[in-house]
Amino acid sequence: MLEFLRIFFYILLILSIIPLGLLLYMLIRVNRVTKYRMALLAEITKASSSDISANRDYTWRYKVFDSIEFNDMCNRFWKPLPSFYSDMSFVDPNATELPEKNA
Repeated sequence: MLEFLRIFFYILLILSIIPLGLLLYMLIRVNRVTKYRMALLAEITKASSSDISANRDYTWRYKVFDSIEFNDMCNRFWKPLPSFYSDMSFVDPNATELPEKNA
C-alpha cells in the first residue's frame, strides 16, 4: 500500500509539472508578442510621421496594425510572429495606402 501511494504521488507530481511548463511557455510567448508589436508600433509611428507631414491620412497604418489582435497572436502559438501580417507594406514610409487584394 505504501508503494502504491508513493507511485500515485509521483504521478501527481509529474502531472502538475506539465501545466506549469505550459504556463511558462505562454508567459514567454506573451513577452515575445509584446516585444514584436511594440517594435511594429514604433516603425508605424515613424512611417506615419511622413504621412502627417505630407497631409495624408495616417490612420490606415494603425487600422492594419489593429486588424490582428494581441490575443490571437498569443493563442496561435504554432504560428511564427511575422506570419500574422502577410503584407508588411504598412510599415513602409513611402506607402500611401495598403494595396487592394485582387478577388
